[in-house]
Amino acid sequence: MIFLLAGASLAGSLSGQIVDAEDGHPLGGQAAFAVRVDGESTWLWAGEDGRFTLDGLSPGLWRVAGVAPEGTNRVARYLPEGSDFCEGTLFDLRDVVDVAATEPLRMPLGGELMGRVLDPGGLPVVGAHLVATPDESTAALAEPEATTDAEGAFLLAGLDGDPTGGFQVEITAEGYPDQWLGGGDDPDGGPIHETSLGQIVEVADHQLVPGIVVTGAVVAAGGGVPGASVHVYSGGQVVTVTTEADGSYEASGLPDDPVLPWVSADGLGLTYWPDQDRPTSFLDSPGDGGLLEGADLFPPPEAILSFQFTDADTGATIPDVQGLLYNDAHTVGQGAMADANGLLRIDQLHGGDYELYVYGSSHGYTDDWLRDAAGDVARLTLA
Repeated sequence: MIFLLAGASLAGSLSGQIVDAEDGHPLGGQAAFAVRVDGESTWLWAGEDGRFTLDGLSPGLWRVAGVAPEGTNRVARYLPEGSDFCEGTLFDLRDVVDVAATEPLRMPLGGELMGRVLDPGGLPVVGAHLVATPDESTAALAEPEATTDAEGAFLLAGLDGDPTGGFQVEITAEGYPDQWLGGGDDPDGGPIHETSLGQIVEVADHQLVPGIVVTGAVVAAGGGVPGASVHVYSGGQVVTVTTEADGSYEASGLPDDPVLPWVSADGLGLTYWPDQDRPTSFLDSPGDGGLLEGADLFPPPEAILSFQFTDADTGATIPDVQGLLYNDAHTVGQGAMADANGLLRIDQLHGGDYELYVYGSSHGYTDDWLRDAAGDVARLTLA
């Protein structure tokens, strides 16, 4: 008897050393990343001597990168010293199991950006979070982060110089809209801060844009609705809060832009201001630092769609099929997965007309709209 055995794919390894780009001294404590050209990745911390061995790599083409721990002043690089993925040395582990880099991975000292974050009254803001994103089209290997201290001060370290062209720095602080260092809360971005390797740049104090506060109540047939989730949109940002025992809510830290609240709650229809199943209009902003009152929401009792998927030939139920239910204008869709018995249930709906798109291809069926006997898209009417 002859047994034919398929050859097993052996896991490989990549080894090397991370060093200072200027003097070649070993850099300990950096993260060594292996990235396959199809996106698979793995990593580990390099030793104190900067040496690393990345094991368990599947056959394929790989590049290696070094990334500094958060808050340390080293710039991420692909081996040997590339700032872009395509600049890194390509290692072929398809035929060779273990590969050792013939030259070190050189990480330069980064630039630093320092400053303070203050509240609208000029007092320090503690715990504001800052993220620096390179002003370039390619994705960054690392986006340096920092958090303000008791004095509102921050130090963003490990910033690259040329060819990034500088950084935009986003600030997130509780009770304030997300905004940009040196600018406002424009969703399209903020000012560019240029940096150079090994240099410290000090920027002017950033005084937070105050944003707006939105208040209102969720009211149903029995009065105020406690425990409802209210989502308030403005200027590309959403703040979610929970209603109090009397149904009231308050959402702060929103940009100075038109406002759209909506609510979801057990037993009630998902409702956009003031009582619609879809967005129809916005509330005017009161202006930065202002209060918008009376943004009340009036959800109706929920309508529920229940639908069971079965095979047209055998009548057997089909489990785990996904459906996406659209309103008559296709402006809002709500999705769900059928259970083990093929039962699809979508709740928190308003009464009205709907159309259901069914994703059946994962079960050997067609992805298509639910259709009636004539082959037309079926109109489902819920009371």
